[in-house]
Amino acid sequence: MSERNGYEHGVPSWIAGAHADPDRAAAFYTELFGWDAERRGDHLVCTLRGRDVAGFVRGDEPAWRTNVWVESADKTAQRTEAAGGSVVTAPFDVEGVGRSAVLADPAGAVFTVSEPGPHRGAQVVNEPAAWGSGSATMKAAPAGSASVAVRPTPGTSAGSASTVPPASRARAAASSALSTHT
Repeated sequence: MSERNGYEHGVPSWIAGAHADPDRAAAFYTELFGWDAERRGDHLVCTLRGRDVAGFVRGDEPAWRTNVWVESADKTAQRTEAAGGSVVTAPFDVEGVGRSAVLADPAGAVFTVSEPGPHRGAQVVNEPAAWGSGSATMKAAPAGSASVAVRPTPGTSAGSASTVPPASRARAAASSALSTHT
């Protein structure tokens, strides 16, 4: 078991699912991973053994967003633009969380940054049903194929490649976002 109460600057510290219906998404993932969910303001926060593991927010396009812990959301937004990225949502205060910004790298990959505040990031990591430091890359199977290949990202501690039957694709997608590898 690995419990946390904060992170260093530049370390991924939280994941949040953006969905058109956050309550429905939370119901799916709580059933899948054995989490509990509670509303905190505009957010749903999922917990494992009473400790925060992930969240859900309203979003037009379903996606899991990685949140990176930073010393200053404002300075990080400025540095993102100077480095060729973009500010998707300017820094803003989130009650009970801290100051955040939604940014994109030069290729358009979206991520969120937050400076330390009342919310201290994921409190349980690197164990089953919790977000981990390992990762996996999912590649779509060719049309008509019965499975999708899941390959560990180079440099992670994940095992060898495997295939996932179509009925398990949702679980595989969730597992790539919520890696249980240490």
